[in-house]
Amino acid sequence: MRFALFCKSFGDDVERFARLCRSVRQHNAAALPLIVSVPEHDRALFRRRFAGEHLTLVPDEEILPARESPASRRALSGWRTQQLVKLNFVNLDLADAWLVVDSDFYFIRDFSTSDFIDGSGSVGFITSTMLHRYEGHESEIGLYLGGQSAGDDRFDILDSGPSSATTLGFAPNGGASSARSEPRFPWWLRITDLFLRPSSMLRVLRPQRIFGRSGPYLNFMPGPIWTADSLRSLREDFLRPNGLQFADLIRLCPWESVWVGEWELFRGLPRRHLRAPCFLHFESDLGIAQAKRAGLRVEDFAARYLGLALAARHQDALEY
Repeated sequence: MRFALFCKSFGDDVERFARLCRSVRQHNAAALPLIVSVPEHDRALFRRRFAGEHLTLVPDEEILPARESPASRRALSGWRTQQLVKLNFVNLDLADAWLVVDSDFYFIRDFSTSDFIDGSGSVGFITSTMLHRYEGHESEIGLYLGGQSAGDDRFDILDSGPSSATTLGFAPNGGASSARSEPRFPWWLRITDLFLRPSSMLRVLRPQRIFGRSGPYLNFMPGPIWTADSLRSLREDFLRPNGLQFADLIRLCPWESVWVGEWELFRGLPRRHLRAPCFLHFESDLGIAQAKRAGLRVEDFAARYLGLALAARHQDALEY
């Protein structure tokens, strides 16, 4: 199986991407390919800056297909366009499965294919009942890093056995209880959204409701692991029958990892196994300062995580 690391970047994040590249060079024990997508107008900048790096540089324009109409793409400004590029990366057929990282991620310990794919060829599926973010979860993460239970298992790896998987509202590997009627796209939401402007919380719950999963809300990031089979299935088995494009999904709920994650659960996780997130997220410089005051070192995070994810839009720091 071809496994890769995929990053969607752009010119303003070149310094953060440089930090990611250094960490990949240092910790990529299996020499997994790093693929980065940037807008065409930033391509020359990245080619010059990273001429000595082992990476594949592709323009966003080669990823976005003609069927994602120019009008649809123009309607998705800023970071929503980045989500569209990520969803369409499958079009290049450069990998069978890949870890999705952003420019403000970086690795803190060695990693190899076995961190993402087990011996049977099953690909890890990132999910947790709580977002792996430091701010707001300081005590739980302290326990998690120490190898202890967080009390309610919110940060523990989810058991892939049927006894616990069914509590998430699906049956692994296409079990009988995973059978559902075919999901239909709620076209009427397009109209109501123009007038009601639903909150982010309402939007993020939409994929779960559309695909009919019961059970708790789940997080599929930071650092989701996607497969070509999953993205193609989402396009061919859900989008196409409903006359949709990926852009339609992003307009309804602009978090691409939620769409892909809920679709995989709807499919019954074929050839997938549950895995805790590979990265811990910091959303502010204040959060980093708090963690340092608590005595947490990079080595402590490495006990549970492959790397750290910072928030480029809200932070000055490039690393912990």
